[in-house]
Amino acid sequence: MAVALVQAGGSTGNGYSSASSLTISLTVTAGANLLRAQAAHAGAANLTISGITYNGVALTQVVEASTTNGSTYIRTGMWALQNPPTGTAYNLVVTFSGSDTGLALGWDTWSGFDHFGTPSTNSVSANTVNPSVTVTDWATGDYAIGAVAANWTTVTAADTQNFYIADNAGCELSGVYQTADGALNWTSALGVWGCVGVSLKPAAGGSSVMPIIANHNMRRRA
Repeated sequence: MAVALVQAGGSTGNGYSSASSLTISLTVTAGANLLRAQAAHAGAANLTISGITYNGVALTQVVEASTTNGSTYIRTGMWALQNPPTGTAYNLVVTFSGSDTGLALGWDTWSGFDHFGTPSTNSVSANTVNPSVTVTDWATGDYAIGAVAANWTTVTAADTQNFYIADNAGCELSGVYQTADGALNWTSALGVWGCVGVSLKPAAGGSSVMPIIANHNMRRRA
């Protein structure tokens, strides 16, 4: 069975309101067999991602990237749940190790998923333009998916963007995918950022197809 995007997802953040968790209520569409959640933090506290749950069931961490520049810490982690419950609204909840501003959470869902490839990361601690990460084991039939978290710099996706948030506390989170190769790219001015990427691999004999649903439910915090 081929891998396909089911829901392009959405995102939320807390802006300048200090918090230690974020929650999104979402309904996974029937036919999806993978829920991907992407959490991020950009702020003055060195927070870690304690965990993510959907309907109380723990997701598994796939890959994480982190960096620091002076008193600013940036972290983003991709988490996943295979065969999530479908058809009913449940809460997707991310919990951090402490409270701070600049938290973000995004999500999307997929069908035809069999397993992940080898994760890749790319982070910078000095101001650098144009975030990117290369999924080194991408092969024809795979989807390369990834995300970037940045602080106080606008990132523009060069690939198809599933979710995006730019909160007023300076945390930017963009989740993307593509099927042409394993290179995931964004454009930006000088900034500090961390990227993660991985390939979604179909079962033997499967191949990628165009998305079957494009259900955007994005929220952007002003």
